Amino acid sequence: MSVGVKCIGIRDAGNESVDDRCVYLTFDDGPDRRNTSEILSVLSEYNVP
Repeated sequence: MSVGVKCIGIRDAGNESVDDRCVYLTFDDGPDRRNTSEILSVLSEYNVP
């Protein structure tokens, strides 16, 4: 699977404190039959809540 990544500057996502180990993922195109299950599987493998 190939994924395009766009890096932007670090900023606070609201009023909560920013954790150095926190990543926010967005999926602009919605669920995809080919990739969604693979992405969820990888996140689960690394115990991402």
